[in-house]
Amino acid sequence: MGVGSVAIDTFFGRPFFIVGFFILRKAGNKAAQLYMPADENVRVVPECSIAEARVKEGKYPEAIAEYRQVIEKFPADVYAHVRIAGLATEHLHDLKLAETELLAAQAKAV
Repeated sequence: MGVGSVAIDTFFGRPFFIVGFFILRKAGNKAAQLYMPADENVRVVPECSIAEARVKEGKYPEAIAEYRQVIEKFPADVYAHVRIAGLATEHLHDLKLAETELLAAQAKAV
């Protein structure tokens, strides 16, 4: 028996040591779930940082191309379509492209 277990035995008594281990283990598993959720509770969010970097540089067609790659990788994503529509209206003045992208986003949102 190690020094740590002797200290626990003398402080809490042997019944706590036997039962307490399982209580602490269960509490530890519950705490771990806070930091490591189950896979079914995790949603993958696409990274749009490269596209946003192109926007900051003023390279709007390149930004749209990056958003298209996000759409290919995450077909259910709506944000990329909305962002392309925003770029099309604000910077490219292409209302037809904006309309097409918003309709695509609306179809996915339903």
